[in-house]
Amino acid sequence: MSPTAQEREIIPSLLAADPTRLAEEAARVAKVTRHLHVDVMDSRFVPSLTYGLPTVEALAAYIPQALDCHLQIHNPDQWAPHYAHAGAANVIFHLEAARNPLTTARAIRDAGARPGIAIAPQTPLSHIMCLLAEIDILLLMTVEPGAGGQPLHATALPRIRAARTLIDRTELPVRLHIDGGINPTTISACARAGADAFIAGTAIFAHHNPAAAVRTLRTLANNPKAWISDATKPLTRACPVCGTPIVAFRQGAGRPAIYCSAACRASAYRARKEWGL
Repeated sequence: MSPTAQEREIIPSLLAADPTRLAEEAARVAKVTRHLHVDVMDSRFVPSLTYGLPTVEALAAYIPQALDCHLQIHNPDQWAPHYAHAGAANVIFHLEAARNPLTTARAIRDAGARPGIAIAPQTPLSHIMCLLAEIDILLLMTVEPGAGGQPLHATALPRIRAARTLIDRTELPVRLHIDGGINPTTISACARAGADAFIAGTAIFAHHNPAAAVRTLRTLANNPKAWISDATKPLTRACPVCGTPIVAFRQGAGRPAIYCSAACRASAYRARKEWGL
């Protein structure tokens, strides 16, 4: 479905949340989100090890948001339906890891969840064409799978445009999600390229007010020409002097102005020069 047909969605990724307080972190964005993204990693398909079935089952029973489970695991054919039974609303598995993606997608749907397929930046879009009719979500990785906090991949925008064209030509109700490198400086371009939903972790949970960060991202996604005009909807960076969050927002000519808290306010010029702003 074209992103103009409904509001683009921001889906916070718990990969960037405090792993010792997942329920509390979920509550911080409960009023501004419908889904939470859970990256399930097994240290085999990707090097990292994160959450498994017990965590997903506990979250599904406790938090108000629906769970968007992204399986970055070996042998998703065996495990994907179990995540649907555990309470996930969406179960997305990697095409690169599946032996029989058609059967796996159908098994997820039979288990009561919406099936999705994720593809890494190097995987050709042509590999997914014959499977679009069986899935509800196509997740484009816009970074390498396996870690958060990475910059947007160089191929991201042309791949988003190509995927949008591919989905629109089929006229199938497949949602185009993108995952990785999403922040206030990249989301507008990705929205213009045709994405429907944006997975963001660091840009939300590293912010002092995650709910405000979600609202900012949603505004920029649904109004790609919008710009941040006040410090309650900031782009933040760590102060190069003391680590205090610095707020960057656009002014008149569109150049970001940098502000720091109390002791380091006088260092704004140095920070601006360091970041090339």
